[in-house]
Amino acid sequence: MVTYAPVLRIFRRYSKTASSTVILIGSGVIVGWLLDVAPLKSLLPGLAAMKFNTALCFVLSGLALGLFQGNESQSSRHIGGRTCAGVVAGIALLTLIEYGWNKNLGLDQLFARDNPSVTPHPGRMSLITAFNFALISMALLGFTQTSQRSYLIAQALTLIVLIIVILRLVGYIYNPQSLYKAGAFSTIAAHTAILFLLLGTAMLVHRAEYGLLVLLPSDSMGGVLVRRLLPAAFLAPLLVGWIEMMGENLGYYNAEFARTLSTLSTTVFFVLVIWWTGYQINRVHSTLQASEAHHHRLLESAPIAIVNIDSSGLIQFVNAKTSEMFGYSPQELIGQPVELLLPERFRQRHAHHRGAFFADPRTRPMGLTLDLAGRRQDGAEFPIEVGLSYSQTAGGLLGMSFINDVTERNQRDFELRESESRYRRLLETAPIGIVNIDEQGVIQLVNAKTSEMFGYSAGELIGQSVELLLPTALHTKHVHHRASFFADPRTRLMGMGLQLAGRRQDGSEFPIEVGLSYTHVGNQFRAMSFINDITQRKQAEAEIHKLNAELEQRVIERTARLEALNRELEAFGYSVSHDLRAPLRGIDGFSLALLEDYGDQLDAEAQGYLRRIRANAQRMAQLIDDLLKLSQLTRQPMRQEQVDLSALAHEVAMTLKSTDPQREAEFLIESNLTTFGDAHLLRIGLENLIGNAWKFSEKQPQSRIEFGCLEQSNGDKRTYFVRDNGAGFDMAYADKLFGAFQRLHSMNEYQGTGIGLATVQRIIQRHGGQIWAEGAVQQGATFYFTL
Repeated sequence: MVTYAPVLRIFRRYSKTASSTVILIGSGVIVGWLLDVAPLKSLLPGLAAMKFNTALCFVLSGLALGLFQGNESQSSRHIGGRTCAGVVAGIALLTLIEYGWNKNLGLDQLFARDNPSVTPHPGRMSLITAFNFALISMALLGFTQTSQRSYLIAQALTLIVLIIVILRLVGYIYNPQSLYKAGAFSTIAAHTAILFLLLGTAMLVHRAEYGLLVLLPSDSMGGVLVRRLLPAAFLAPLLVGWIEMMGENLGYYNAEFARTLSTLSTTVFFVLVIWWTGYQINRVHSTLQASEAHHHRLLESAPIAIVNIDSSGLIQFVNAKTSEMFGYSPQELIGQPVELLLPERFRQRHAHHRGAFFADPRTRPMGLTLDLAGRRQDGAEFPIEVGLSYSQTAGGLLGMSFINDVTERNQRDFELRESESRYRRLLETAPIGIVNIDEQGVIQLVNAKTSEMFGYSAGELIGQSVELLLPTALHTKHVHHRASFFADPRTRLMGMGLQLAGRRQDGSEFPIEVGLSYTHVGNQFRAMSFINDITQRKQAEAEIHKLNAELEQRVIERTARLEALNRELEAFGYSVSHDLRAPLRGIDGFSLALLEDYGDQLDAEAQGYLRRIRANAQRMAQLIDDLLKLSQLTRQPMRQEQVDLSALAHEVAMTLKSTDPQREAEFLIESNLTTFGDAHLLRIGLENLIGNAWKFSEKQPQSRIEFGCLEQSNGDKRTYFVRDNGAGFDMAYADKLFGAFQRLHSMNEYQGTGIGLATVQRIIQRHGGQIWAEGAVQQGATFYFTL
């Protein structure tokens, strides 16, 4: 039965205080006998002196009870307590023998001399006192046992002593002259009775949670009633009787009225006590109902199934989660065997386990049982986990099952195992070494690549210091770096750290690259090292460095050759400019002189020949100029700046219009087109493109020439265009447009040297761009370019 802890604490505090009081008073009487101080012997004026042996037995009994109140595991205290109780038993039994056989065994005045004129047996305690001490000593010895029976016997003996003492105290209250006078049969004195009352009640509540008084400290309704009614039931009759006696002795009423008053007073008192108790019970019952309702709500709202069964295995209660989990309504489950919720193959074995549980009921937390399977109403099975507890009720012992559906958890566990298996496979098949270490630098895990890389087996590495994998010269520095990492763990990608060297089992060293990460294992950090053998990379890098050095040397040599070629080209250009132009100017000049001075002497055919000589000479001079310009484009340094292409196009258009003011021509030039490049070169490029559009659209009634920019996608270069409505070209020959001296129209149709578009292509390419064209015969042409 559950005890009421605050009441027990009060009882034990009272037991200690009462036993200490008995020891103190008894010691005072002993001091009175030893020093012959009469007031200490009798304690109260007019009372007989307490015998020395009586005081000694009180002191020993109080000591024994005090020693028993210590820790039960302290055997030395119990030995001392049993010794004290045994001495009390010896004194009491010897005194009873003296009374029974009417002999003086010399015990009465063994410790102190008494006045022989007061009693016929000087120094001897009264018969009833000896009898009480005999019972007290046996009760004290009974408290040293741990069985329920010994507590029952000890409390029964203590109650006999208390009944005797209370009878004497009641007699003293009602007629003090009838008792306690010293005479031939010395009865129990008032102070002796009071000490017996203190000692007896202290012994009675010493272990109130066992034996006869088990109800008194209980938190049950019975315990509450006993604690409230017992004082009233004991004191009320005494108080009413004393009032009746005092009124009758003082002459306030006669005996008949006194009995009527006593009966009425007792009735009224107990009616009030019963009414007040009923009120308190009703209040407690209301609280209990509210508590039960709250308890029921908690059970119904519990996230796990709860099933209560009796010792026969019949279901007495299920909560809402049980119905949801198994598919039965509560009415379908109450009164049914609990095995209904289990698959057939488990039912017989479960009945055996159930019997064993009720034979020795113990709480078993969730998760400490074997995995079981539940069976729903539709026959479907699912994994469950069961925890067990029990409760004692008025109807007997109930088993409480707490059932958890672990389907989802098992699935998560399966997925976790699969994930761990995949992780392990990835770890073992990784093309780099992976090493897991703890905060002390001890290797906890390595993969197959690590063993292959360093020449150790996994068993030889696990449990060793990670510095085993490094050259001795790097050990001290690495320990410092490792401590710094664990002080502030951060992921460091492969290649971002310092390059290190590894050391194989055979002592050879090789270059490695290390990346670091971390993970948690419990409340500790673990470092993950990803190690890559970069021996081949280092060799490749050395080869690349060698090739780069050779390439640089080749570039230097080719640069020198190109510079020599450029110088030769410059010399050639100078030669062409001076050595070729002079004869051409002579031919053109002398031909002009012949026409002017001797034209009238020449016939028409001769004059035609001279004009053809002059035209070819002039064309040859123009061709030489274009070639020189083309060669200069590849050698002329670029001056990068912000260039307004729209402004350049307007200038070119104005120049072209001035050459033929009468021509019908429309220029459509998009404004605010700017770029970054060489303004001089870009001007040459636009002059050639717009000039071509002007030339090849001259035969149209109205020329239309456009310069603009296409819409660009995010990140694309801007695409510019020059479009005309002129002669166009056949796309089959588009690949010849930008070749030097390539012409798609004859000289008779359109003048030109065939170098202009080649020049434009060189300019666009020097700006990092491209150029292409689209067109159709007699439908115009469009030239696109990027920069």
